[in-house]
Amino acid sequence: MAASATPPTVTRSAAFADHAPVPPQVAAAPSRHAEIASPPPGGGTGVGRATAAPGTPTSAGAPPASTRAQGDYAARVRAWLEAHKTYPRKARQRREEGMAEIFLVLDRHGRVLRGELVRGSGYALLDAEVLAMLDRAAPFPPAPREIAGERLELSAVVDFHLDR
Repeated sequence: MAASATPPTVTRSAAFADHAPVPPQVAAAPSRHAEIASPPPGGGTGVGRATAAPGTPTSAGAPPASTRAQGDYAARVRAWLEAHKTYPRKARQRREEGMAEIFLVLDRHGRVLRGELVRGSGYALLDAEVLAMLDRAAPFPPAPREIAGERLELSAVVDFHLDR
């Protein structure tokens, strides 16, 4: 029997105060019309931080064993978002281009616990598409066992650009 699913919390926010930026793990494959993009190395946001369960031991000075798994999972989430994204026809007709930043909190099963538009693209149609993309993409692929924690925090930049 199927359990009733709680719809994801998808909100629009000018800022997400308790979210610390994470360096990008894996660059996304470019798309013809829009892409989930990584910001330049060394700054901005990225995809791939998992929050560990309280009391989870880590070795001082050594990277967590799940670092590679986090990068691989980040790439899967980006590909998943890419597969559920469209460039709105009206936005293309109006030649609207921009980048929007999203922040997600997923549970281990890929369900969206929280999804936010952290920084808008400057165009209402593109921002609405980003939020619709999150709805279409849910649920996301489940997290691999190598990633510790019950909640996974991910962020990405969605880039809408037209071929010239």
